[in-house]
This record gives sequence, structure tokens and C-alpha cells, in this order.
Amino acid sequence: MDNGHLWIDDGGKIIASNYQSDFAKEQKYHLINSDKEILKNSLRSFESPTYKIESENYLIKIDESKQNKYRYASGKIAADESIKPNLILSNGKFEFQGNG
Repeated sequence: MDNGHLWIDDGGKIIASNYQSDFAKEQKYHLINSDKEILKNSLRSFESPTYKIESENYLIKIDESKQNKYRYASGKIAADESIKPNLILSNGKFEFQGNG
């Protein structure tokens, strides 16, 4: 309904709402910027975080940048909880596979 803002199943039950209030947009903006502040300068240029996978010593981040390009960065976690990347792959793309 309403061009994808509201999703309803065959029984009339609401299954998803894609509405985001101005307050929620502002909160998202502040959270992304606070995430950027703890990163090394080489990793601060992204539009939105996509995945963050963390183990005891390592961190993997996949971020979306402009024009739907993705960046993969991995490395050891520093004492200040930032990441010291030892591998950065840029200009990735999101590719759907299968029919799920």
C-alpha cells in the first residue's frame, strides 16, 4: 500500500512498515556519525553501515558508499576500539542470488 510504505499479507495482517519519521532519520544520522568518529580516517567515507562482524581480536565492516558501491574492511581491533585495517576492498556490488 502507498507505494511500499505498508505491507499487508493475504489475511490483512500488517507485516512491514517502511515509514521513517523525521526523528528517526535524525537519530540514524547521529548514530552513523558517532560510528564514523571512532574509525580511522581511511574508513570514514561511507553513507551507511551494512554489516559489522566482530570477534575477540578482529573486526569486519561492510559499508555502503555513494552510488550503491560497497567497501569491505577487516583488521585487528585497536585499544581505542577502532579498527586498524589490513585489508580494504572497494567498489563492491550487492548481488542477489537465488530466488529467496
